[in-house]
Amino acid sequence: MKADMKVTFYKAGKADAILIKSQGHAALIDAGLEKNAGSLSRKMKTRWLDALIVTHYDKDHIGGAGHILERMEVDNVYVTFPDRQHPEPLDFNKACQRKKILPQIVDKDFSFTLGGALLEIYAAKESYTEFPSNNSSLIVRATCCGARFLFLADAQSARIREFIDGHDVACDVLKVPYHGHMQEELPRLAQLSQARHAVITNGDNEPSRREIEQTAALLMDYGMLVHETRRGNVTVLVRDGQIIIKH
Repeated sequence: MKADMKVTFYKAGKADAILIKSQGHAALIDAGLEKNAGSLSRKMKTRWLDALIVTHYDKDHIGGAGHILERMEVDNVYVTFPDRQHPEPLDFNKACQRKKILPQIVDKDFSFTLGGALLEIYAAKESYTEFPSNNSSLIVRATCCGARFLFLADAQSARIREFIDGHDVACDVLKVPYHGHMQEELPRLAQLSQARHAVITNGDNEPSRREIEQTAALLMDYGMLVHETRRGNVTVLVRDGQIIIKH
């Protein structure tokens, strides 16, 4: 089925690897774990990325980034600021150097077009005292033909609160922050987003089934259909403004 935009949330355990394609252009949000990088690059079925967006430096988001850079042609790499807990991985730095790519630290909000889609990247602050790595997550919005996607990476309560207070969070598809862990700000996010679909990038055992059931129940209370990558890839097609979910 031809789509104006195709978003694939890959099954990658408790990790993020999300490919956005539109009109022959592609961007990857995070690259999962290093051990799964080879499988991910094969599944993507593309040799070229307009952008690789590394939301933060936890290994379940940047682990496979070095491999992706080595195996693909990548025009731009966007990163958040490194924190003391998680400095930039050596293999990622070496891959950037070999490919002569200078990662761009996103310190203010900006946007770019990707085929028929608009991608907006929202910068984090550098002053988080709690969970500084997760709260340094870049947040991404993708819009195509009126369909809105919001990807909150591993944002925890401080980052979610900051974003809600400063931005419109309305969307059709919500990438649930921090792999579906229950958080203080999640009810307000769910209420304000008014999303029709929620995607949780979780593994078989992490977060626990009890916690995921609690999170899923909350999201469903706000009218969302909940999809989990632990069950397999979740593919979302945007066609003529309509959203089609494939598992």
